[in-house]
Amino acid sequence: MTIHQVKEYVFTILEHESESPLGKTFERILFITIVVSILSTILETLPRLFVYNHVFWWIEVVYVSIFIVEYLARIWTADFRKQYEGTRGLIRFIFTPLMILDLLSIIPFFLYIFLPIHLLQTGMLRFFRLIRIIRIIQIGKYTQAFSRIVGLINRHKEDLVAIFFFIIAIVSFLSTLMYFLEHSAQPQKFSSIPASIWWGITTVSTIGYGDIVPITDFGKIVGGITAVFGVAIFALPTAVLGASFYAEIHSSERKRILELEKEIKRLEKILEWHEIPTDEKNPNHKNMFSDWWPW
Repeated sequence: MTIHQVKEYVFTILEHESESPLGKTFERILFITIVVSILSTILETLPRLFVYNHVFWWIEVVYVSIFIVEYLARIWTADFRKQYEGTRGLIRFIFTPLMILDLLSIIPFFLYIFLPIHLLQTGMLRFFRLIRIIRIIQIGKYTQAFSRIVGLINRHKEDLVAIFFFIIAIVSFLSTLMYFLEHSAQPQKFSSIPASIWWGITTVSTIGYGDIVPITDFGKIVGGITAVFGVAIFALPTAVLGASFYAEIHSSERKRILELEKEIKRLEKILEWHEIPTDEKNPNHKNMFSDWWPW
């Protein structure tokens, strides 16, 4: 096997993981590695687990090694994509958003090694290490679903933007009204319209921290209306995206059915051309699929 064939095989595994047993194995290893890396990054912040820092260190060495191999393999096989051929194409590929995120998830490991401890902002480094969770979208079986969701949002972005500004307008109006109703009774709580907007956001989102609550009768009425409005308003974007997502899935399934129908017709023609009886009890019956195919 030549270097080019090895390179092509590696590219096939990286880009079409679910199409081969080795690709599925790679997919599982990468997914487990991402999950373990996230969990270890979170758990090592627990004070009672500080005694296991050496264990977390070796876990990080293992998964960072896997990430580095995968990152370099993607760079090595980048020229199999037409838009990234040549040196300039390779540079563009390295600076694509997903490759930058991959690099950001690897860099903190080397910063821990080469930089003095007093120069490290460990909180920021942990944040960069947590970025690797976004790498899940690169795994084959998640990429299609993620792209489908992004496509739905792009197709309905005008509707979603309109709904968003409608929510802002209603929250601003109700918060301003609440400010004039409650300011005299609670000048420290409802001290300004921005403070009232904070109350409006927590109420509309049905969180209700309880740090700011109305105490006047009219304030309670407006608060109740705002709470009911909050339950109803989030149904709008949910309905838009939910209906579109269902239509998208139904369309994809219909395409698969049509493809299967075409394949069945093609196979039936092949059987007819070769005059192959498909039913021993009824040799004239050539349609071997009509007994079970509903269409």
